[in-house]
Amino acid sequence: VRVCAYVRVSTSHDEQLNSLNNQTDYYKHKFANNPHYSFVGIFSDAGISGAKMNRPGFDAMLQKAKSGEIDLIYTKSVSRFARNTLMLLEVVRELKAIGVSVIFEE
Repeated sequence: VRVCAYVRVSTSHDEQLNSLNNQTDYYKHKFANNPHYSFVGIFSDAGISGAKMNRPGFDAMLQKAKSGEIDLIYTKSVSRFARNTLMLLEVVRELKAIGVSVIFEE
């Protein structure tokens, strides 16, 4: 299973950037030596609201998923993935239609 993680914080303040680093380290460790996964990488956005659709890291992740390079996406919570419920549902349904699953850990 080709897996990636998506991490995001909404501001560029030091506390938020520490959170981004913590999320990144957590997923690197989680997938580093897991024989069940082929780790594709971590996609991230800092200082960008989850209510916005145009997020460079998010967009890059979706492109890789659409091109068949990702099977599974992990993210900390629904709010890290998207703040807009309609956008969340649309993206998750679009991913599901192409065989990509999303796991929200919280």
